[in-house]
Amino acid sequence: MSKYSKLIAAVAVFALAFAVLAVVPAAADESDAAASDVKETITYSSGSLSEGAYLSTQGIIIAGNVTINGAVSVAGSITINSGATLTISSGYTLAITGDLINNGTIVVYGTLTTYYKEESSEAVTTGTVTNNGIINVASTGTLTSNASTFTNASGASISVSGTLDATTPVTNKGTIALNGTASGDITSSGTITIAGKITATDLEITLSDSASVAITSLTATEAADDLIISDAEGNSVTIALDDKAGVLYGMTVTHVKTTSGNETIDYLDISGTITMGSSNTATISTTGDVAVTGTASTGTGIEVAPGETAEDDSFSVTGQLTTYVVIEDTDCLNAAYYSTGANVNIYTSFASAISAAPSNITIYGTVEISSDVTIPSGTIVANTGEIIIDKAATLTVSGTLTNTGSIDVNGVLVSPRSIDEGTGFTYEVLTQVGTTSFTYSNIVYAINNTTTGNIDLHDDATIDEAVVVAENVVIRPGTHTLTISAAVNLAGSIYLTNEDTLKVTSNKGSIDLGGSIYAPTSTYEDVATFSAAIKIDGAYYTASSNVYVIPVDNALADITTITPVTIYVFSTSYSLGDIAVTGTSSTPVELTIAGNTGTTITAGTITLTYATLDIASGTVITGTIVNSSSDSVALTSVTSGLFTVEEDNGDMAISGIISAGTVTIGGTVDANETGIEIYNLLVNGTLAVGTGATDMEATTATILGTLTIASTGSLTVDSLLVGYNNGAVSSAATVTATGSLSVNTYAIVGAASASTAPSEYGTLTGVTYYVDGAAYATLYGADTQTIATVVYNNTSGAFAGWYNSTYTTYYSGTSSNTISAVTADTSGKKNVYAYVIEDAYKIVIRAVTGVTNVYINGDLMNYGYVTDDTGTYYAYSYIVSAGTYTISYDIASGYTDTNSSKTFTVTASGAVTDISYSSTGVPTVNYELVYGQISGIEVSTDTGSNDDNKMGLTDYLLIILVVLIAVMAIVIAARLLRS
Repeated sequence: MSKYSKLIAAVAVFALAFAVLAVVPAAADESDAAASDVKETITYSSGSLSEGAYLSTQGIIIAGNVTINGAVSVAGSITINSGATLTISSGYTLAITGDLINNGTIVVYGTLTTYYKEESSEAVTTGTVTNNGIINVASTGTLTSNASTFTNASGASISVSGTLDATTPVTNKGTIALNGTASGDITSSGTITIAGKITATDLEITLSDSASVAITSLTATEAADDLIISDAEGNSVTIALDDKAGVLYGMTVTHVKTTSGNETIDYLDISGTITMGSSNTATISTTGDVAVTGTASTGTGIEVAPGETAEDDSFSVTGQLTTYVVIEDTDCLNAAYYSTGANVNIYTSFASAISAAPSNITIYGTVEISSDVTIPSGTIVANTGEIIIDKAATLTVSGTLTNTGSIDVNGVLVSPRSIDEGTGFTYEVLTQVGTTSFTYSNIVYAINNTTTGNIDLHDDATIDEAVVVAENVVIRPGTHTLTISAAVNLAGSIYLTNEDTLKVTSNKGSIDLGGSIYAPTSTYEDVATFSAAIKIDGAYYTASSNVYVIPVDNALADITTITPVTIYVFSTSYSLGDIAVTGTSSTPVELTIAGNTGTTITAGTITLTYATLDIASGTVITGTIVNSSSDSVALTSVTSGLFTVEEDNGDMAISGIISAGTVTIGGTVDANETGIEIYNLLVNGTLAVGTGATDMEATTATILGTLTIASTGSLTVDSLLVGYNNGAVSSAATVTATGSLSVNTYAIVGAASASTAPSEYGTLTGVTYYVDGAAYATLYGADTQTIATVVYNNTSGAFAGWYNSTYTTYYSGTSSNTISAVTADTSGKKNVYAYVIEDAYKIVIRAVTGVTNVYINGDLMNYGYVTDDTGTYYAYSYIVSAGTYTISYDIASGYTDTNSSKTFTVTASGAVTDISYSSTGVPTVNYELVYGQISGIEVSTDTGSNDDNKMGLTDYLLIILVVLIAVMAIVIAARLLRS
């Protein structure tokens, strides 16, 4: 590089640097901060402080080991740094009205107060204290809390060998050791140990968050001084020493919070070996919820006094409490009690008391048995409180159990003799064998352990586990309620002697009916009231003054002895499957199917032999009914009314009323009863309106099979469709009426069935509809009236509408394939023609270069402009009707077809409705476009020779690249010369 080039480069770098510096903002001037916002800071790293008063605008920092040897007051703040120690010498004071933050160590031989006031001023609580380190109060020292807040932080500690006066509460999150004297209030979520005295003003400690107070030794300065340990829920333990010389040892009180379901329970737990020094006495009294969950014992002279009211107070022992003074007031005591002699009294759980095998046990308050327990022979248990036997537990009595209290058996109680009722004895079932075996249990246990006989309810019972009721077992609720909230496989029976004593929950309860549920007719007078009460799916009947519900299969197998039978269905959906209803010629049987509102019943094939089937009002059912000769009636969506099918001389017969839905006749069916009414009648087979059917009615009758009306029979319909069903035409439909056939509104007769004599339709006039020049259907209606709808299901072309014979008059105003509101003329006739444009599809074939001709089914396609949504372009096209077409093509010279075949197919199908109309009303179609694509045509390549003199594309590209490189070289050289 030349020296000029280097100079230019250096200038450029300098300019760049200058530009960068120009956009860097200047740093803020820290001196701009207002000096008045900062206190004067005074730091002491060593030495001592004599008498002096520090102002509220001053902040003291102790950064090393500093000793106070005078009366020092701080109105501002004082901070002890981590690693530093502040020592207050004996006889001297540090009084703080501001804030104290201790991150190091404070040793108090003198006095540390957290506020300062003149003798004449009123006491004012100011300042805050935060101890993050260590505070040691020596035996000569005093720590007084009058600050607005005094917090011993988590991980911090306060040790008091002298005096703690907590006039305002000290909040403890760390540890406090009280080895001297203490008074006032402490709230603690941490740990407190006491090995000292209580002053005359008492000491109150409030616990939370699993906090505890461990008493190594406790002495009172006066006989009336108390230590009160409580929690925020109002539970408390108070220790009162009767003589100031007495010392209590070894007691711990812990706050416990537990959750059971959605309920949170707080209580105080007592533990430890609690003794008294010398011959002094003490009272440990409680209020609220207090417990002994571990092991605790008290020495002589210590009285335990539970609270005063059982409603508000509870003293529970689930561990073990040993006392040398009997607990006199047992109203709030929950424990099993026994004595081992020499005034040793044991209060514990029932299971623990039983394990000790004393001769006598007394139950106080509420005792819960949560595991299997046996009262051994020779042990007498006197229950004066309440025993609760959990569902999973069994209490077996081999000794003696007396009851003057109450027993709640959720699980099982087994005794060789009956149990006294006491003030309350609740259980669901008593199973007694002779006079030496009494089992009191829940219903689930009784069902699982009973194979024959009766299970009688002693109280309301709930089956909340899946069970199987054995075949020879009868559950008898009596006057009690049996609630089923789990799956019950009922192979046995349930006998209901009172109304509304069986409840099945809607979410999890169910009965798999294998046996029976029954009740006397004095309780439920008939099957209707019985089924409405218990709402169990099954077959209902009455026999021997009882009403029964049993499985459908069982009922049908025995129907000749229990007829009539009603199948009631209460489930949302229910499947009957294939069933056979069989009677005899001498004993015909009756079956009714009744569905609940909103229930859909699906039947398979219902076979009737000498049987009557009724479909109850409101029942929705689908299926097929056949008689023994396999004639059938299909029932579809029967929503109301009564429908009966019965055996009659080998033919299927119908009678009754159906006010909605459709009855489909698929076999040969006779109608010989009076009063037959059917909403929608569809005849696919044969319906014979016989001599007895003089007044049969149907709203709509669609005949796709055969309808015959005997000379004395009559059928009246509002609408009759013969060989025509929503556009479908049947050539097999016939109507022969030697009796009376009356059509109130209109009749439609398919062209293939037009042989039906018009006279059968009375004075109705006709309008014939033509499609492709052939009669499609004829409508008969009253003279000049509006005749109902005809549908032509066009699938092959463009349906342009309905016209007159010359296609100049357009009917109904739309191009829809459905026509309505056509009025017959005065002569009673008007012919209507469907205008269908078959050639409604334009097949468009796009082809790549190399394709010369394209053929459709061998015909040459047109080549020219085609316009669609994408624009106008050249393509091959051809107009066709619906169908499948083969496309082939020719290849130009010099091109090769890489496809395996030179033909492919395209399909035009479906109805076309894009119709436009000229000013004369004659319709034209806007063709439906169907696309195809011919590709895979390439230029032929000669691979037979290798002529090196011929240049290819690569050669030309290389030449162009060389020229470009030369030009660039010339430009660069010219610039270098100029420079």
